[in-house]
Amino acid sequence: MKTVVTWIFAGGEIPYELIETYRKKNQADWVIAVDGGLAAMERLEICPTHIVGDFDTVDTRLLERYQLEKQVVIRKFQPKKDFTDGQIAIELALELCSTKIVLFGATGRRLDHLLGNLDLLYMAEQNGACCEILDAYNRVQLLWSNQYYRIEQKTQFGSYISLLPFTDRVEGITLTGFQYPLTNYTMPRFLNPTLGISNEIVEESGTIWFSDGILICIESTDNKIA
Repeated sequence: MKTVVTWIFAGGEIPYELIETYRKKNQADWVIAVDGGLAAMERLEICPTHIVGDFDTVDTRLLERYQLEKQVVIRKFQPKKDFTDGQIAIELALELCSTKIVLFGATGRRLDHLLGNLDLLYMAEQNGACCEILDAYNRVQLLWSNQYYRIEQKTQFGSYISLLPFTDRVEGITLTGFQYPLTNYTMPRFLNPTLGISNEIVEESGTIWFSDGILICIESTDNKIA
């Protein structure tokens, strides 16, 4: 199966330095600008393949310029709607048969949008696309049961690995190569919910496995990653 990669630029804080480094090693088949994310793409000199949103935060003159570009698909929605612009972008990425989706600008001042974007990771994964959020300090993804996940210490995004239950409980968690290992541990979402925060890999790699549920995996650093 061919890997189809889509980058989505949302309207949150854009990690410009990180993206400049990231794009040297990675390529995308589709690039979606979400409303105000278009300005960030303009600054990065990345041409979108698609532009979506209600356009309440985008420079009108900038949008008008792209309307003249026949190769750029633009979808405009009414501001009063039952879904966010980010959801529109995820649904479009799935429509484009994406198998990997990277969200930039999905974090920032709006915590309500951040929480909603975590649920969008689930929507993407449920529809067959691996999805992650990247900002200057974090890499966020969902982990699914009965799969071995290996994170190499040399290539991990940041120094800290945090694992939080996305479902009501996650069963059979086994961690090896971590400072705080676990063996067949059940982690309820609302009982001691911070147990999995700020773990660290102390060997060449750390492995994660669990038998039931879904985990939020956050690789974090206190220092901005360029």
